[in-house]
Amino acid sequence: MYYLFMLNKKELESYKKDFERVKSSIDKGKTPVFSEIRNAKTILVESIPFNLLQGGLLIVGTYLLQNLKVNETVKIGIVLVLNNFLGCLSNFLFVQIKHLLRLKLCERLNLPKVEETFAVMESLEYQSV
Repeated sequence: MYYLFMLNKKELESYKKDFERVKSSIDKGKTPVFSEIRNAKTILVESIPFNLLQGGLLIVGTYLLQNLKVNETVKIGIVLVLNNFLGCLSNFLFVQIKHLLRLKLCERLNLPKVEETFAVMESLEYQSV
């Protein structure tokens, strides 16, 4: 995900070179292969902002729940349901933010804002080609 924040011209050129290599490989029929190491690194980096977002939403939700006058067991159940819902909401918001960052990167690299471009970016994140 770090590449979404690149502004340095050398880093952008290096990323674009990798992007073109992967795109060319895919165009030639090479199928991206799952890379456990790349996936682990990406998940580690992405988990920080995702968990902060989800944790923040859960803190707000449980704070609002604090004034509700119900049985403690029911409150625990509500918090579990709230946690699940807020996890889904956090995931949706996180994916939308990543997509907006990818659109900005497309502008910086003069790449078309199409599904194929995003697929190559995801291949660079999670797979090796």
